[in-house]
Parts: sequence; structure tokens; C-alpha cells
Amino acid sequence: MPADYGETRRELTLVGRAHFRVAHDAARVFHVHAHGVIAEARGTQFSVASDERSSSVEIVVNEGRVSVANERDSLHGVLLQAGDRLVQREGAALITRGVPAAQLVAWTTGARLIDRGTVRDVIPLLARWYGLDVRVADDRVLDRRLSAEWTTATAATVLAEMAQLLQVSVVQRGEVITLVPVIAGSVRE
Repeated sequence: MPADYGETRRELTLVGRAHFRVAHDAARVFHVHAHGVIAEARGTQFSVASDERSSSVEIVVNEGRVSVANERDSLHGVLLQAGDRLVQREGAALITRGVPAAQLVAWTTGARLIDRGTVRDVIPLLARWYGLDVRVADDRVLDRRLSAEWTTATAATVLAEMAQLLQVSVVQRGEVITLVPVIAGSVRE
């Protein structure tokens, strides 16, 4: 964001997802509020994703530092640096250091990138990217991992590639898509 954003304060409330490039201005710190989490940046690049349905918040820092607190004080002055990721769900926060931040914010360039992600992690992404209601016929599928990059792929292309990578069949009934494990040449529902 340009240094002249806001006259006395640089502050916003976010519902959704955004990537910020914040110019340093010691007199006017930049704040992002999302589901009770407050990210404070003084000159950095970071993204914030706020999921309205689950009230979860994800912060990924590309460059610089971001201080994080929340309105309930369970997070107070936690400092995230480049390569750090914070996810807060249901009042609990998990911080992961040394994440591939560039990959996690690949969406800012239109890329959809999964790097050894579990199906459990990919299902909410499919919902966000394509509005899909994806389920599994066998919970063991949730722990399977995949790596892929899609830039202009349709939902059908992504599902077809996932089916091949995960050894599942894609079964659609109405609006619900179910990933069904393939066992020795047959589909197991």
C-alpha cells in the first residue's frame, strides 16, 4: 500500500482474502482486523485470509514482520517473520515457521498451488476456488497427499487430475462431489 494511505491511521476490516504490500510509515502503522485477529505491519508483504463460515484466519508473511494479537488476548504481540504462517480456528492459534510463503500466496498471481497438501487441506480450497462441495467416501482419503499447480484449470480438470494423483474416482450426485478410493481396478463406495 502506498505510504500516503489514511490521514492518521491505516486500518481496515477484512472478510475474505487479501495480499498486502505495506510501505513503512512509523507514524501510521497498518492494521488488518479479521474475525477478532489484529495484524499490525510496519513495512512488509503478507496475506490474510478470513473464512466467514468457519471464522478461521490465516496470516502468511512473505517479507518483513507482522505483529499479531486478538481481541480476546490469547494472542498478544506474537511476532511473525518472513516464512511464518499463523492459523487461528475456534480460538486456538497454530504458528508454523519456515513455510514456503511464496507458494502459499501463489493465488495472488492466479496460480493455484498445492505442495504435498492433504486432501483434508485441499477440500476447503476447492470450495473457495470453485464453489465445490467435495466429500470423501472413506476418511482415509483425507490423509492422502498431492502436489499440483493449476493456473487456468477448470474445476473438471482439477478433479480429473486429483483423481489420477490420489487413485480415487470422482462421483457427482447433484451438487455433491465424492472422492471414492479405487481398489485394484474397482471403485469402492
